Amino acid sequence: MNKKEHPIRKIRIDKRISQLKLALMLGVPQAKLSQYETAAI
Repeated sequence: MNKKEHPIRKIRIDKRISQLKLALMLGVPQAKLSQYETAAI
């Protein structure tokens, strides 16, 4: 990761990944999962 990279962006990506993991653990349907993914971007 280069130093110009915004820390906020990394946090948002981490948040998105954890959201997706949580959704998978809860067994969220695939259609709803992609909705979460779009909302998280």
